[in-house]
Amino acid sequence: MEIVLIEMNKNEYAFTADCVERVLDPLPVTPLPFVAKKVDGLVNVDGHVLPQINLSVVLDDDQPVILTGDEEEELKQLLVIHSQNGTCSVLVDHVSKMIELDDDFIVDLADDAEELEEDEDAVENEHSNHFFKGEFQYENKTIMLLNQDVLSVGQSHVDFSGENSGILGKVGSQLSNDGDEVIDVPYLLIDHGTEQFALSLSYTREITEIIEMTEIPGAPKEVAGIVSIRNKPILVLSLTAMLKIDEEIDPKVLVIVEIQSHKMGLLVEKVASLQRFKEDALHTVKEMNQDFAGYLQGDNDEMIAVLALDALIDEKKFKKFSRYLVDNEKKNHNDVDLMDEKLRMLTFYVGEEYCALDLATIERIEEYSESSMLPPSDSDKNLVSGLTIDGVIQVHGEVFPVIDLRRLFSVDINNTNFTAHIIVRIDDKGWVLVVDKIDRVIEIKQRDIDDVSKESEKSGVLGAVAKYDERLISVLDTEFLTGLRLH
Repeated sequence: MEIVLIEMNKNEYAFTADCVERVLDPLPVTPLPFVAKKVDGLVNVDGHVLPQINLSVVLDDDQPVILTGDEEEELKQLLVIHSQNGTCSVLVDHVSKMIELDDDFIVDLADDAEELEEDEDAVENEHSNHFFKGEFQYENKTIMLLNQDVLSVGQSHVDFSGENSGILGKVGSQLSNDGDEVIDVPYLLIDHGTEQFALSLSYTREITEIIEMTEIPGAPKEVAGIVSIRNKPILVLSLTAMLKIDEEIDPKVLVIVEIQSHKMGLLVEKVASLQRFKEDALHTVKEMNQDFAGYLQGDNDEMIAVLALDALIDEKKFKKFSRYLVDNEKKNHNDVDLMDEKLRMLTFYVGEEYCALDLATIERIEEYSESSMLPPSDSDKNLVSGLTIDGVIQVHGEVFPVIDLRRLFSVDINNTNFTAHIIVRIDDKGWVLVVDKIDRVIEIKQRDIDDVSKESEKSGVLGAVAKYDERLISVLDTEFLTGLRLH
């Protein structure tokens, strides 16, 4: 049997050579929040995103080694390790040599490893008799053979093609096993204290500023109170308390979510943006906090923890909160009138006009920035209300044509800190729409939406008028973009 000997904290350990794919110099690490401390973060090994395990931390937990002053050396080599739980990288002090050893010279501790597979608590605790699968004598020293199956955190990795962008590379258009293009999944990005979180838009029903809230005497700290939205009471939960964040955070936004057929509010500090990610862009790590579904790679290569609301509010917590809940259970789908079905929309202002777009057409929201003007030409004018394309802009490497809705609606153009870009995608083509201010995400019943596409002076642009909270909303029809030409 071939054995790879390593040095760690001035002691020698070993891996079987068949589980060691390669030995590398240290690589840049992207830190991950809310994982076990033995996980340093993620590294990119030739396009494979792998968790990095700090072997020093693991061994210090089980076999403390006292080092003082300058005796402690920097960790300086990386092993790529295969196991039954997946592939990971392991940071060690030094890889010393590879030796050939007769199997008979290894004292087998496999029985302990088999017990470990049946004991999840043991996996978490990583007691030393489980972490080592064997021992042998070499040059008058006892060397422990490490169990790579216990070491791995079972992280799923993604293959990246093309040139890397940053530490993790860039996700391009990918295909499923059936040859179909991977589906984009929309997420709400939430800034909360020093962290950024992502929440699948499938949970989200509405986003609004915090309104008057009634506290509930005797409620647990996770329950912030109750608010009334359109005369319906909604239980409000504190994200800070639920995640046990030890930080003073002043929440300003209420995100209405639906969990187990109940609507509840989450108090968050700020909604940063709406962004779509490839369905397979979610990185999962076995030993991460169960309140998170995984991580997404942000635009600046930072890792964003994805909230798993079904775990964050599991059955035990749901029962704990249930006596504060007002039953808003949805009707059985078979009994729901089609006119009661709801559409989720993003609302915004163009001048004084209150407008909305179907959330399904929106790819992301970005801060306003100046676009590059196109040279004027009679051929640039389109047939939709004499509309012209206002320029082009590059967003995260992709060039989009820009339509300033303020010009279309004949309102004064006055850029402020609230001016924003809404990126929509129609028939695989992206467009940037300029608006004065983003408001919120809402749900509107079909019965409250009237088609006015044939009656409107802005024929082809204004598709419907919706009634919501005793006000009228101009619902834009993005199909008008399909008729525009960019010369």
